[in-house]
Amino acid sequence: MCFLRSDSNRLEVVLVSFVAMEKRRFMVETALQLEDIVNRFDIVEIIVVRTQKGKQEGGALAGLSEEYVRLLHHTLPLNFGPTGNGEEDGKTVSVTTLSANTPTESTDACIKRHLEPYHLDAVYERLSGGESGDGSIKRETPDGALRLDLPGSTLRALDVFHSGGKAKGSLLSMLDRCITVCGSRCLRKWLAAPSAETAVVTARQEAVSFLLHGKDGGVVEELLQECAKVGDVESTIGKLYAKRCGVLEYLRLLRMVRNTRLLASQIEKESLPSLLADSVGNLHCSGISSFLETHKAEIESTATNPLELFMAEGMTQPAQFVSLSASRDNALKALDKELDRIREVLKLPALEYKTISGTPFVIDVPVGKSNKAEKDWTVLSRTKTNVRYHTPDILQHNISLCAARERLFVAATEAWDDYQVRLSGDHHTKSALDRLIQSVASLDVLRSLSMVSRQPGYVCPNLVPYGNTERVALKKARHPVMEHLIPGGYVGCDVEITVGGAWLLTGPNMGGKSALMRMVALCVIMAHLGCYVPADSACIPIFTGVYCRMGASDSILDGSSTFLSEMSETSRILGSPHLSRSLVLMDELGRGTSSFDGAAVAASTLEFLLQSGATTIFVTHYNYICEPYQDSRVQSVECYYMGFEVRTGDGNKRQLVFTYQPCKGITPSSFGVDVARQAGLPLSVTEAAKELSSKMEKELNFIVDGSKVRRFLQE
Repeated sequence: MCFLRSDSNRLEVVLVSFVAMEKRRFMVETALQLEDIVNRFDIVEIIVVRTQKGKQEGGALAGLSEEYVRLLHHTLPLNFGPTGNGEEDGKTVSVTTLSANTPTESTDACIKRHLEPYHLDAVYERLSGGESGDGSIKRETPDGALRLDLPGSTLRALDVFHSGGKAKGSLLSMLDRCITVCGSRCLRKWLAAPSAETAVVTARQEAVSFLLHGKDGGVVEELLQECAKVGDVESTIGKLYAKRCGVLEYLRLLRMVRNTRLLASQIEKESLPSLLADSVGNLHCSGISSFLETHKAEIESTATNPLELFMAEGMTQPAQFVSLSASRDNALKALDKELDRIREVLKLPALEYKTISGTPFVIDVPVGKSNKAEKDWTVLSRTKTNVRYHTPDILQHNISLCAARERLFVAATEAWDDYQVRLSGDHHTKSALDRLIQSVASLDVLRSLSMVSRQPGYVCPNLVPYGNTERVALKKARHPVMEHLIPGGYVGCDVEITVGGAWLLTGPNMGGKSALMRMVALCVIMAHLGCYVPADSACIPIFTGVYCRMGASDSILDGSSTFLSEMSETSRILGSPHLSRSLVLMDELGRGTSSFDGAAVAASTLEFLLQSGATTIFVTHYNYICEPYQDSRVQSVECYYMGFEVRTGDGNKRQLVFTYQPCKGITPSSFGVDVARQAGLPLSVTEAAKELSSKMEKELNFIVDGSKVRRFLQE
């Protein structure tokens, strides 16, 4: 759940998960900061907290600034309820509003009031004591482990979680082969912030390789299948902590813990890689054993409700059960005594109570014996052969029995709530179950990554600490998602970039420049997960961040132009404290303004990145930016262009054929006019454009050549 509350300067964002039992709070000042949050976390509901009551123009998101509204619409599949024809729109993130009682009512007070009908207000208050988040997303986890910095703009540009607003076509959809729900949830967390520590990534690689070759004998998959029988294990435990867990769910959880412990104990830890050994060890540790021993009686129970659970053999009954059980038993004894009396009256020693049409304790008397019935007996119904009665005492004792059972059931429900509170308050139990969830989720993610790595053409990348290798090297690398979506597959290519240097990439439109950038970045991210990558060989340093500046969009309403969007994202990248050890992808920077201003900004940004030591792929159509580096002795900067062939087709028309292979040098032309011709522009337009392009190119070359001569004479 994502609660949003806007004031004049900032946007307060409160994220709450009653599954993971976690709460985070952020103070957002820019749309880029909000983009980090909505891309990184799996948001299923947005609740806008309004200061003013009543209906406002602009719908559920009224009150938020235009840039925030646009970003939410662009990033999340927002569902505002049924459409005009009464049908749902198929989108999954619901949007509702919550009004503050007074302008000064705190956000936490509003949220608690909103959760009160669902009996989650007390849980929220408990989460508030351990909330995390101080307004920023950190590269360090609470245990101090470093994570790869992936801003929201990078996650969006690389289609990590969504592609075109849908999960299909994203990196997550390709990687997720998880069996359990908690495994899929864990994979998303790993993908939002991959590890940036060599030891952690190497340990994951070893575990993935072990599972890939089937050295576990299939026990890990069997263990995960057992966990999947419960459904969402993490959600079940979350319900337990929130006093919303059913008895059947709880018993299934206990049996799952028992069965996974038995399966885990069959695995020889000595033969496992360290990461797998730790995860398996957590499944049959002393905490789990102690938990199962304490709850042995529940595991064997066949109960379906709280009363049956506490009445089961071996269970400790609450104190109030003694008197309530006595009242129930007394009513049953009185009914048995009344039955004996009725048998004597009717002279039917084999007579028994019946339940007919839901009515209990019915005396079903044959017509021939009905004349012996007492006058105060109530006739319930008649048939041709029988007459059915209730005696006054049966009515009275049945009322007493129902009342006793109701009180007993209420007491059992209250005792079950108290039982859940005790379980959630037991630190050792909570710690053991949390470790179990984390271990099951980690095992599932590692197995999922091994399934991906098992695909043909995948290789284990050589991961080395930053500074211990000179180049990022990928041989015959392919885009991990597009190779499954493009008919005929993705054309593999070689990429070798000097660490701390740059590739200056030019080439025709649609030649594959952006796809190559994404391919490199996704391979880096997959490698940091511990996954194999689609290539013949790969050598990748451990980066501290991956930053992408790709694509742009205008916003007339909030005054944000394409160029301003470009500059905002670029400014954020250049200001990153982790820039010197990061991979930076810049795609056609400066295209949103005039050619000269855009080229100047692009050239200055490139120089800044080179001086900072970032490893950069810089895509541009400003070829003259690349020329100073083509003949220079700066070996860390290399010029490449995406290959093509010019062929003559029918009617001696020139046709452009892309090879999608990076070639050394600078492209002789962007072939924009040829692409326009392929797109179907009128011949008169493309011919005129060709003449203008040739004339302007000659004038520009004359200016550049003159500048070179003047610089030579000055030197």
